[in-house]
Amino acid sequence: MEMAATRTASALFSRNLEGVRRALRELDGGELLPALGFQLKRALEGSDDATREYVRCYHALTLRVLDEAHRARPDVVVRTADGHLVLIDVKGAPRRAPVEALETASAEAPFGPWTACFPLEEAVALDLTSRVRQLIGLRALDLSPAHPGVGEVVDDVTGLRFLRRVRFHLNHPDEEHPLRRLMDAFGLSKTELASLFGVRRQAVDQWLERGLPAERQEKVQTLVAICDLLERKLKPGRLAGAARRPADAYGGKTMLELIVADQHRELLELVRNSFDWASAA
Repeated sequence: MEMAATRTASALFSRNLEGVRRALRELDGGELLPALGFQLKRALEGSDDATREYVRCYHALTLRVLDEAHRARPDVVVRTADGHLVLIDVKGAPRRAPVEALETASAEAPFGPWTACFPLEEAVALDLTSRVRQLIGLRALDLSPAHPGVGEVVDDVTGLRFLRRVRFHLNHPDEEHPLRRLMDAFGLSKTELASLFGVRRQAVDQWLERGLPAERQEKVQTLVAICDLLERKLKPGRLAGAARRPADAYGGKTMLELIVADQHRELLELVRNSFDWASAA
């Protein structure tokens, strides 16, 4: 059963679509949607930094819409003692998961039906608002007259890469770029990092901006695992030097030389085994 319209004065939850659009455009003094749209456009063009910022903007948008929902239905959308917005489930328990689920829509919203009728940033915001409306007992926003299909979509490869990047940043909201992690841990310049992968520095610049190509993911994640293990075991600041020091365990080679030779998986096992032996001793 739909909640009575008189329960909320928020234009976000009115039945007038144009009123909802105006309310969304006015959020944060009219700055939130343009910022989201700017980052989303660059993210769809392939920028990893812009994808991260788009996810952050979408997070801010989610909180703004939920804050309005809290004013409308404080019995359904609750603010906890530590300031977080949660939803009450059918048993009366406050749950964070539905809020997190809302944010996952940041990946699919740019490809939804609203994009056929409205500018991209408005389409994304309307999609989110419609979802929240249903959570607080209102009908979804009515997209009529409906246009078949969706708005203009970038090519499939670029679109799929966008989806992967958004999902990565949703799963790792505070995680730095894995390439920067490697550069800091091993004390590498961009040129030195490029040499580990047999590419030019320009390729590293592109990976930092646009995200890692699929064929490089496995090697990068293996190297990050090596860094994680060594940084837990070595004294701070020792990893960069250790990586450049030849060792009998590595056949007289350095860690970096093994990485250049694509023996990163073997190196991870050697590092694990060396610390297992040390623990057993």
